[in-house]
Amino acid sequence: MMKLGIRSDFLNTDQVQINQSLRSRISLPELFSLLFLLGLVFVFSYHHHLGYYQPWDFQQSYLPAGGGDYSNYFYGYWIMPVFWLLKQLPFTLAFLIWSILNLLGAFFAARVFGGKTWLAIFSYQMMYVIFYGQITGLIVGGLALAWWGMANKKLHWAGLGFLICAIKPQLGLPLSMIIWTQYDLMWKERFKILLVPAAGLLMTFILYPDWIQNILLAVQSGKVDTMGNISIWRFIGPWSLVFFLFPMIIKVSRHDRIMLLIAAVVFATPYLQQTGLLILLVLPFGWLGILGNLGFLFPFFMWDLVGWLFLIPLSIYVLMCIELLIQKKSSPV
Repeated sequence: MMKLGIRSDFLNTDQVQINQSLRSRISLPELFSLLFLLGLVFVFSYHHHLGYYQPWDFQQSYLPAGGGDYSNYFYGYWIMPVFWLLKQLPFTLAFLIWSILNLLGAFFAARVFGGKTWLAIFSYQMMYVIFYGQITGLIVGGLALAWWGMANKKLHWAGLGFLICAIKPQLGLPLSMIIWTQYDLMWKERFKILLVPAAGLLMTFILYPDWIQNILLAVQSGKVDTMGNISIWRFIGPWSLVFFLFPMIIKVSRHDRIMLLIAAVVFATPYLQQTGLLILLVLPFGWLGILGNLGFLFPFFMWDLVGWLFLIPLSIYVLMCIELLIQKKSSPV
């Protein structure tokens, strides 16, 4: 059978495999990538102190929301107590803690799923997240916590992972739905997992009863940044949802279906920024995910380049489909 190096033959799937990966010693490339990114955090903090730089999302969206200004905030409000706590700290310390949370989230995700940890940390997407103080590292970490919780039958931890992942709904909700529906669990266990997210939502409505209205008002204000959108929804609209259909109708393994669906999330949902490409590195999608580092050419090609990065997850999706079709054709009847 022809091998294109895309299919997820090494996705960590069981308790022993995942826990062994988590306990394995930190390699030199992993240590170097973590220290390098932490060094960048201090460099960014120093330039912020001098007034030359600001991590836009963290400083203009998350921290103000923690202080009650929701005009630039578009995500789940159940993380708001965290932003409130960070708001009470000196900015440099708050930014350091937030950056470490994102780094640890990506590191944990790559270890749990079996991706290339140092490549995920040392990627353009991770540096972009740190530079702007974004949240994607925490989102993929939440998804990994859900995966770890299901593998270890720690269903309350799985529920917490889904709650964290869903903070960024355009990325986290479809990822969570894929994992929740496709992981090999009994339906009774699936519903037990939902107890923690349900409790989180209930507390959110109690503490922030107008949170959905606030998000709608913020979106309607036109402040949503669409420049980094890499979804093909821009070109073909709802037809892009067809890419979620093929994995559901073709007879494939559960893990191949999960990987195909996740690849589709990165290019076929209505709106997704290029930082979503980080999921291609924390999961073992193969060598094509590394092409997300073409983002380093941004100073030369600007947003024209970013808009075409959808070709990376689309290529992964197509090549996985080709491999699966070849495998089915070559398999004995």
